[in-house]
Amino acid sequence: MRNSAIISIILVMLFSCKKPTLNQGEIPATITNSFLVLNEGLFQHNNSTLTYFNWHTHQQHDNLFESKNGWGMGDTGNDMGIYGSKLYVVMNNSHVIHVLNRYSGLLIEQIHLHENGIGASPRNLAFFQGKVYVSSFNGYLYKIDTTSLQVENKIQLGTNPDQMCVVQNELWVSNSGGLTTIGDSTISVVDLNTFSELQKIVVGRNPGSIVFDGMGYVFVVARGNYTDIPSKIVKLDATNKSIILAENRPISSVRYWNNQLLAMGYHYESSSSSVHILNTIDLSELSGNLIAHLNIQTLYGFEKLSVLGQDVLVLLDARQYIHQGNVLVCDMNFNVLFEFKVGLNPCKVLFNE
Repeated sequence: MRNSAIISIILVMLFSCKKPTLNQGEIPATITNSFLVLNEGLFQHNNSTLTYFNWHTHQQHDNLFESKNGWGMGDTGNDMGIYGSKLYVVMNNSHVIHVLNRYSGLLIEQIHLHENGIGASPRNLAFFQGKVYVSSFNGYLYKIDTTSLQVENKIQLGTNPDQMCVVQNELWVSNSGGLTTIGDSTISVVDLNTFSELQKIVVGRNPGSIVFDGMGYVFVVARGNYTDIPSKIVKLDATNKSIILAENRPISSVRYWNNQLLAMGYHYESSSSSVHILNTIDLSELSGNLIAHLNIQTLYGFEKLSVLGQDVLVLLDARQYIHQGNVLVCDMNFNVLFEFKVGLNPCKVLFNE
Protein backbone atom coordinates (compact mmCIF):
# COMPACT_ATOMS: atom_id res chain seq x y z
CA MET A 1 0.00 0.00 0.00
CA ARG A 2 2.64 2.50 -1.14
CA ASN A 3 0.40 4.94 -2.93
CA SER A 4 -2.95 5.28 -4.64
CA ALA A 5 -1.67 4.06 -8.00
CA ILE A 6 -0.25 0.88 -6.54
CA ILE A 7 -3.40 0.32 -4.49
CA SER A 8 -5.43 0.47 -7.68
CA ILE A 9 -3.16 -2.05 -9.39
CA ILE A 10 -3.32 -4.41 -6.45
CA LEU A 11 -7.09 -4.23 -6.11
CA VAL A 12 -7.51 -5.12 -9.77
CA MET A 13 -5.27 -8.17 -9.40
CA LEU A 14 -6.16 -9.40 -5.93
CA PHE A 15 -8.14 -12.45 -6.89
CA SER A 16 -5.90 -13.54 -9.77
CA CYS A 17 -2.78 -13.70 -7.62
CA LYS A 18 -1.34 -17.11 -6.78
CA LYS A 19 0.49 -17.75 -3.54
CA PRO A 20 4.22 -17.93 -4.30
CA THR A 21 6.21 -21.07 -3.69
CA LEU A 22 8.34 -20.21 -0.68
CA ASN A 23 11.87 -21.42 -0.11
CA GLN A 24 11.62 -23.35 3.16
CA GLY A 25 15.23 -24.07 3.95
CA GLU A 26 16.51 -25.18 7.33
CA ILE A 27 15.35 -22.85 10.10
CA PRO A 28 18.47 -20.99 11.28
CA ALA A 29 19.28 -20.98 14.98
CA THR A 30 20.56 -17.43 14.68
CA ILE A 31 19.69 -14.87 12.01
CA THR A 32 22.91 -12.84 12.03
CA ASN A 33 25.24 -12.26 9.05
CA SER A 34 22.15 -12.18 6.91
CA PHE A 35 19.83 -10.06 4.82
CA LEU A 36 16.33 -9.76 6.23
CA VAL A 37 13.68 -8.87 3.66
CA LEU A 38 10.19 -7.77 4.61
CA ASN A 39 7.69 -8.93 2.01
CA GLU A 40 4.59 -6.74 2.13
CA GLY A 41 2.22 -9.29 0.60
CA LEU A 42 -1.19 -8.17 -0.61
CA PHE A 43 -3.49 -5.82 1.27
CA GLN A 44 -6.10 -7.71 3.34
CA HIS A 45 -4.59 -11.09 2.49
CA ASN A 46 -2.58 -11.62 5.71
CA ASN A 47 0.34 -12.92 3.69
CA SER A 48 3.30 -10.78 4.74
CA THR A 49 6.47 -12.79 5.23
CA LEU A 50 10.06 -12.32 6.41
CA THR A 51 12.92 -13.73 4.32
CA TYR A 52 16.29 -14.74 5.78
CA PHE A 53 19.30 -14.98 3.44
CA ASN A 54 22.75 -15.71 4.84
CA TRP A 55 25.60 -13.67 3.35
CA HIS A 56 28.21 -16.42 3.71
CA THR A 57 26.29 -19.62 2.92
CA HIS A 58 23.35 -18.27 0.87
CA GLN A 59 21.11 -20.38 3.08
CA GLN A 60 17.58 -19.03 2.76
CA HIS A 61 14.24 -19.24 4.55
CA ASP A 62 11.24 -17.30 3.23
CA ASN A 63 8.81 -17.75 6.11
CA LEU A 64 11.12 -17.01 9.01
CA PHE A 65 8.66 -15.26 11.33
CA GLU A 66 6.04 -18.02 11.20
CA SER A 67 8.63 -20.80 11.47
CA LYS A 68 10.20 -19.19 14.51
CA ASN A 69 7.05 -18.08 16.30
CA GLY A 70 4.26 -20.44 15.23
CA TRP A 71 1.91 -18.00 13.50
CA GLY A 72 1.86 -15.62 10.57
CA MET A 73 3.06 -12.03 10.63
CA GLY A 74 -0.28 -10.55 9.65
CA ASP A 75 -1.35 -8.04 7.05
CA THR A 76 0.69 -5.60 4.97
CA GLY A 77 4.20 -5.24 6.36
CA ASN A 78 5.41 -1.69 5.70
CA ASP A 79 8.71 -1.10 7.51
CA MET A 80 11.30 -2.64 9.81
CA GLY A 81 14.41 -1.55 11.63
CA ILE A 82 17.07 -2.71 14.06
CA TYR A 83 17.79 -0.78 17.25
CA GLY A 84 20.01 -2.29 19.92
CA SER A 85 19.24 -5.99 20.30
CA LYS A 86 15.73 -5.74 18.86
CA LEU A 87 14.17 -5.96 15.42
CA TYR A 88 10.98 -3.93 14.92
CA VAL A 89 8.51 -4.84 12.16
CA VAL A 90 5.55 -2.60 11.25
CA MET A 91 2.32 -4.32 10.17
CA ASN A 92 0.12 -1.61 8.70
CA ASN A 93 -3.24 -3.33 8.32
CA SER A 94 -2.82 -5.52 11.41
CA HIS A 95 -2.10 -2.36 13.43
CA VAL A 96 0.79 -3.92 15.32
CA ILE A 97 4.54 -3.59 15.78
CA HIS A 98 6.28 -6.96 16.15
CA VAL A 99 9.37 -6.72 18.36
CA LEU A 100 11.80 -9.58 17.81
CA ASN A 101 15.14 -10.60 19.23
CA ARG A 102 17.46 -9.58 16.38
CA TYR A 103 19.74 -12.59 16.96
CA SER A 104 17.17 -15.38 17.24
CA GLY A 105 14.11 -14.02 15.45
CA LEU A 106 11.91 -14.93 18.39
CA LEU A 107 9.05 -12.62 19.33
CA ILE A 108 9.59 -10.46 22.42
CA GLU A 109 6.46 -8.30 22.33
CA GLN A 110 3.63 -7.09 20.13
CA ILE A 111 2.73 -3.42 20.40
CA HIS A 112 -0.88 -2.92 19.30
CA LEU A 113 -1.83 0.59 18.18
CA HIS A 114 -5.49 1.64 18.26
CA GLU A 115 -7.48 4.78 18.93
CA ASN A 116 -11.03 4.37 20.25
CA GLY A 117 -11.10 0.79 19.06
CA ILE A 118 -9.96 1.66 15.54
CA GLY A 119 -6.61 0.46 14.23
CA ALA A 120 -3.94 3.12 13.86
CA SER A 121 -2.44 1.76 10.60
CA PRO A 122 1.23 2.24 11.59
CA ARG A 123 3.45 3.11 8.67
CA ASN A 124 7.15 3.85 9.35
CA LEU A 125 9.84 3.81 12.04
CA ALA A 126 12.49 6.23 13.27
CA PHE A 127 14.87 5.78 16.22
CA PHE A 128 16.39 8.40 18.51
CA GLN A 129 17.94 8.24 22.00
CA GLY A 130 16.27 5.06 23.24
CA LYS A 131 12.89 5.72 21.66
CA VAL A 132 11.18 4.43 18.54
CA TYR A 133 8.83 6.79 16.74
CA VAL A 134 6.02 5.34 14.64
CA SER A 135 4.09 7.34 12.06
CA SER A 136 0.54 6.13 11.54
CA PHE A 137 -2.08 6.74 8.90
CA ASN A 138 -4.61 7.66 11.60
CA GLY A 139 -2.79 10.99 11.96
CA TYR A 140 -0.76 10.19 15.07
CA LEU A 141 2.94 9.97 15.78
CA TYR A 142 3.64 7.47 18.59
CA LYS A 143 6.63 7.58 20.94
CA ILE A 144 7.58 4.14 22.28
CA ASP A 145 10.25 3.34 24.86
CA THR A 146 12.62 0.68 23.55
CA THR A 147 13.16 -0.83 27.02
CA SER A 148 9.62 -1.07 28.37
CA LEU A 149 8.10 -1.38 24.85
CA GLN A 150 5.22 0.79 26.00
CA VAL A 151 3.72 3.80 24.23
CA GLU A 152 4.92 6.80 26.23
CA ASN A 153 3.20 9.56 24.31
CA LYS A 154 1.49 10.47 21.05
CA ILE A 155 0.75 13.62 19.12
CA GLN A 156 -1.50 14.33 16.18
CA LEU A 157 0.14 15.66 13.04
CA GLY A 158 -1.25 16.03 9.49
CA THR A 159 -3.20 13.65 7.29
CA ASN A 160 -1.75 10.13 6.96
CA PRO A 161 1.78 10.69 8.36
CA ASP A 162 4.18 8.59 6.36
CA GLN A 163 7.97 8.59 6.04
CA MET A 164 10.34 10.30 8.48
CA CYS A 165 13.92 11.36 9.07
CA VAL A 166 15.77 12.54 12.16
CA VAL A 167 17.31 16.01 11.76
CA GLN A 168 19.52 16.60 14.80
CA ASN A 169 17.00 16.91 17.68
CA GLU A 170 14.00 17.06 15.38
CA LEU A 171 11.87 14.55 13.52
CA TRP A 172 10.61 15.57 10.08
CA VAL A 173 7.46 13.71 9.08
CA SER A 174 5.82 13.62 5.64
CA ASN A 175 2.04 14.02 5.86
CA SER A 176 1.10 12.17 2.69
CA GLY A 177 -2.68 12.42 2.69
CA GLY A 178 -2.44 9.32 0.53
CA LEU A 179 -5.75 7.84 1.68
CA THR A 180 -7.83 10.95 1.03
CA THR A 181 -9.12 12.57 -2.15
CA ILE A 182 -7.95 16.02 -1.06
CA GLY A 183 -4.52 14.83 0.10
CA ASP A 184 -1.94 16.67 2.18
CA SER A 185 1.07 18.74 1.17
CA THR A 186 2.96 19.30 4.41
CA ILE A 187 5.96 18.23 6.45
CA SER A 188 5.56 18.27 10.23
CA VAL A 189 8.66 19.29 12.18
CA VAL A 190 8.60 17.73 15.65
CA ASP A 191 10.86 18.78 18.54
CA LEU A 192 12.07 15.47 20.03
CA ASN A 193 13.04 17.09 23.33
CA THR A 194 9.53 18.35 24.06
CA PHE A 195 7.72 15.95 21.69
CA SER A 196 5.67 18.74 20.21
CA GLU A 197 5.07 19.93 16.67
CA LEU A 198 7.06 23.06 15.91
CA GLN A 199 5.55 23.86 12.54
CA LYS A 200 4.29 22.57 9.22
CA ILE A 201 6.05 23.27 5.92
CA VAL A 202 4.11 23.12 2.66
CA VAL A 203 6.17 21.18 0.09
CA GLY A 204 3.69 19.83 -2.46
CA ARG A 205 1.05 17.15 -2.89
CA ASN A 206 1.59 13.71 -1.35
CA PRO A 207 5.03 14.04 0.31
CA GLY A 208 6.73 10.75 1.07
CA SER A 209 10.42 9.85 0.97
CA ILE A 210 12.49 12.29 3.05
CA VAL A 211 16.23 12.34 3.84
CA PHE A 212 18.71 14.52 5.73
CA ASP A 213 22.22 15.00 4.34
CA GLY A 214 23.81 15.76 7.71
CA MET A 215 25.02 19.13 6.40
CA GLY A 216 21.94 21.26 6.84
CA TYR A 217 19.65 20.20 4.00
CA VAL A 218 16.55 18.02 3.79
CA PHE A 219 15.28 16.48 0.55
CA VAL A 220 11.70 15.29 0.15
CA VAL A 221 9.78 13.73 -2.73
CA ALA A 222 6.28 15.13 -3.26
CA ARG A 223 4.68 12.41 -5.39
CA GLY A 224 1.76 14.43 -6.78
CA ASN A 225 -1.46 12.65 -7.67
CA TYR A 226 -0.15 10.39 -10.48
CA THR A 227 -2.29 12.22 -13.06
CA ASP A 228 -2.21 16.00 -13.53
CA ILE A 229 0.04 16.92 -10.56
CA PRO A 230 3.57 15.66 -11.30
CA SER A 231 6.03 14.39 -8.74
CA LYS A 232 8.87 16.67 -7.70
CA ILE A 233 11.87 16.78 -5.43
CA VAL A 234 12.15 19.59 -2.91
CA LYS A 235 15.32 20.85 -1.18
CA LEU A 236 14.86 22.56 2.19
CA ASP A 237 17.09 24.46 4.59
CA ALA A 238 16.94 22.48 7.84
CA THR A 239 17.78 25.50 9.99
CA ASN A 240 15.41 28.06 8.48
CA LYS A 241 12.85 25.37 7.61
CA SER A 242 12.29 26.91 4.22
CA ILE A 243 12.26 25.69 0.63
CA ILE A 244 15.41 26.43 -1.35
CA LEU A 245 14.55 24.74 -4.61
CA ALA A 246 12.00 22.39 -6.19
CA GLU A 247 12.24 20.50 -9.47
CA ASN A 248 9.72 18.27 -11.22
CA ARG A 249 11.17 14.77 -11.48
CA PRO A 250 9.43 11.44 -12.23
CA ILE A 251 10.68 9.81 -9.03
CA SER A 252 9.09 8.06 -6.07
CA SER A 253 11.83 8.01 -3.43
CA VAL A 254 15.38 9.14 -2.68
CA ARG A 255 18.36 7.90 -0.71
CA TYR A 256 21.43 9.87 0.40
CA TRP A 257 24.97 8.73 1.05
CA ASN A 258 28.55 9.84 0.33
CA ASN A 259 27.41 13.26 -0.87
CA GLN A 260 25.17 11.64 -3.47
CA LEU A 261 21.42 11.81 -3.85
CA LEU A 262 20.01 8.74 -5.59
CA ALA A 263 16.47 8.95 -6.95
CA MET A 264 14.29 5.94 -7.67
CA GLY A 265 11.44 6.08 -10.16
CA TYR A 266 8.79 3.80 -11.63
CA HIS A 267 7.32 4.94 -14.92
CA TYR A 268 3.76 3.71 -15.43
CA GLU A 269 3.65 4.67 -19.10
CA SER A 270 6.56 2.39 -20.02
CA SER A 271 6.31 0.00 -17.03
CA SER A 272 10.01 0.60 -16.38
CA SER A 273 12.13 1.50 -13.37
CA SER A 274 15.09 3.82 -12.98
CA VAL A 275 17.74 5.09 -10.57
CA HIS A 276 19.52 8.39 -11.24
CA ILE A 277 22.11 10.44 -9.35
CA LEU A 278 20.90 13.97 -8.65
CA ASN A 279 23.03 17.03 -8.01
CA THR A 280 22.45 18.01 -4.38
CA ILE A 281 22.98 21.69 -5.21
CA ASP A 282 20.59 22.29 -8.10
CA LEU A 283 18.72 18.91 -8.25
CA SER A 284 19.78 18.30 -11.86
CA GLU A 285 20.45 14.76 -13.12
CA LEU A 286 24.10 13.74 -13.08
CA SER A 287 23.67 10.29 -14.61
CA GLY A 288 21.58 8.22 -16.95
CA ASN A 289 19.50 5.32 -15.69
CA LEU A 290 21.96 3.32 -13.57
CA ILE A 291 19.84 0.15 -13.64
CA ALA A 292 18.94 0.12 -17.35
CA HIS A 293 21.15 -2.96 -17.84
CA LEU A 294 19.41 -4.93 -15.09
CA ASN A 295 16.43 -7.22 -15.53
CA ILE A 296 14.10 -5.40 -13.11
CA GLN A 297 10.36 -5.32 -13.72
CA THR A 298 9.08 -3.18 -10.85
CA LEU A 299 11.62 -1.52 -8.58
CA TYR A 300 9.85 -1.32 -5.21
CA GLY A 301 12.74 -0.34 -2.97
CA PHE A 302 16.50 0.01 -2.76
CA GLU A 303 19.07 0.49 -0.02
CA LYS A 304 22.78 1.02 0.38
CA LEU A 305 23.89 -1.38 3.13
CA SER A 306 27.16 -2.04 4.91
CA VAL A 307 27.82 -5.78 4.96
CA LEU A 308 30.71 -6.75 7.21
CA GLY A 309 32.73 -3.76 6.06
CA GLN A 310 31.67 -3.97 2.40
CA ASP A 311 29.17 -1.52 0.90
CA VAL A 312 26.50 -3.01 -1.36
CA LEU A 313 23.37 -1.80 -3.12
CA VAL A 314 20.28 -3.93 -2.70
CA LEU A 315 17.40 -3.59 -5.19
CA LEU A 316 13.92 -4.98 -4.48
CA ASP A 317 11.87 -6.04 -7.52
CA ALA A 318 8.13 -6.54 -6.89
CA ARG A 319 7.70 -8.00 -10.43
CA GLN A 320 4.36 -6.36 -11.27
CA TYR A 321 3.11 -6.86 -7.68
CA ILE A 322 1.63 -10.31 -8.36
CA HIS A 323 4.68 -12.57 -8.76
CA GLN A 324 7.29 -13.82 -6.35
CA GLY A 325 9.69 -10.93 -5.66
CA ASN A 326 13.36 -10.79 -6.49
CA VAL A 327 16.33 -9.24 -4.65
CA LEU A 328 19.46 -8.13 -6.49
CA VAL A 329 22.62 -7.53 -4.45
CA CYS A 330 25.03 -5.27 -6.36
CA ASP A 331 28.36 -3.60 -5.91
CA MET A 332 28.47 0.21 -5.79
CA ASN A 333 28.54 0.36 -9.60
CA PHE A 334 25.27 -1.59 -9.90
CA ASN A 335 26.98 -4.79 -11.03
CA VAL A 336 25.03 -7.81 -9.75
CA LEU A 337 26.90 -9.93 -7.21
CA PHE A 338 24.02 -12.38 -6.74
CA GLU A 339 20.23 -12.42 -6.54
CA PHE A 340 17.54 -14.46 -4.81
CA LYS A 341 13.78 -14.92 -4.87
CA VAL A 342 11.60 -13.76 -1.99
CA GLY A 343 7.88 -13.37 -1.19
CA LEU A 344 5.25 -11.00 -2.58
CA ASN A 345 6.16 -7.33 -2.86
CA PRO A 346 9.51 -7.02 -1.04
CA CYS A 347 9.44 -3.52 0.45
CA LYS A 348 12.27 -3.30 2.97
CA VAL A 349 15.69 -4.89 3.39
CA LEU A 350 18.36 -4.62 6.07
CA PHE A 351 21.51 -6.48 7.03
CA ASN A 352 21.67 -8.05 10.47
CA GLU A 353 25.29 -8.45 11.59
